[in-house]
Amino acid sequence: MYLSGRIFKKYRVRLPVECYFRCEEEITCQSYNVVVGQNICELNNRTKEARPEDFIPDHKRFYMKRSGNRVPLGSIRELPAETCCEIKASDGDEMAAGKYWIYTKENSKVIQAYCKGSWQKINGEEPVCFGAKDNLYGSFSMTKSGRVKTMKLIHRSGSVRCNPRTAASYWGCTHQEYGEKLMTIITDANKKPVYPPAEDLKYHSYSLPGYHHNSTELVFRSLVNPLSVSSNQELQIWYGQDWREFSEENNSGETCVDVFVWLRIEREHATVSVLKLNELWGEPSFKRRMLSTALRVTREEFETVWPPNATPNLHSGRKDLLESDLILIPCTLSTTEHWFLLAVFPKKYLMAFLDSAASDYVEPSAGVVMKKMF
Repeated sequence: MYLSGRIFKKYRVRLPVECYFRCEEEITCQSYNVVVGQNICELNNRTKEARPEDFIPDHKRFYMKRSGNRVPLGSIRELPAETCCEIKASDGDEMAAGKYWIYTKENSKVIQAYCKGSWQKINGEEPVCFGAKDNLYGSFSMTKSGRVKTMKLIHRSGSVRCNPRTAASYWGCTHQEYGEKLMTIITDANKKPVYPPAEDLKYHSYSLPGYHHNSTELVFRSLVNPLSVSSNQELQIWYGQDWREFSEENNSGETCVDVFVWLRIEREHATVSVLKLNELWGEPSFKRRMLSTALRVTREEFETVWPPNATPNLHSGRKDLLESDLILIPCTLSTTEHWFLLAVFPKKYLMAFLDSAASDYVEPSAGVVMKKMF
């Protein structure tokens, strides 16, 4: 077993034990792989706890976690995490609530975000406030792209009323008609409800088991299909009657909150197909592209983006594939037919093709690659 796709340095050593000391010398080293029989160290900037999906079988390698003086993920600018969830997975109960360094892929920047367990605070120092009428919604922007499993709001100050004769509430209307139902709704920029899930809403109110009008926080039910969000995407917090423009005339007040999200990163994958060689090799433009282009992909990245349980898709068309970055990996499915695994990679990646049979990790030329594959 070894950790794939998180290698930031490689060393050739005399003895495998030297990998331990190489890792200790690097502040960002979280773990390392040892290539058996070749005395090569691969230093990783993650642990298998942080990236369990990247911990894969390989009888030629073994994995070791850094045993001492390991810098916690996200605790220094040089070692930013992707999300608070990743930090929690990496460090478990040792993770303290506080500010951590988070990498934003969209603008290639590192920001500081407040993490409390797997939850990431979105709104910074200033709270998000929403009123009870006249379209006084509160707005906030996502700090990075990903998939939001759920959200929670923590009360900072204020309250709202749906009637001057009823008691104030942090999240709803205390009129007997509503009972313990709540009216705090999170929507997208077009007022489409996101949390609570649409199926839980009854016009402009909903029930949330375990929470009431003056709960100090609201944790919404997780979505079956997590919400995809992009960096800087605006979301809004509405009071239900104001959102529906229903019976809001005598409403009053304002509630201010902190916004937390449970965010996971959407990872880009390659498109994988299985083709007969002659379906593509007979195309002159494809042959020229293969011979003239340095095909680039690492063994680690390839194994990460093509999980063993993926179902290959037999592609009948060629035009879309010919306009992409292609890799052909030979595989023989029978004694009479020669098939090839075709990986189509996102163009924005610049990858290095490492011949898995090369012990010295030297990038082969396009000609050597072609010879190896055919």
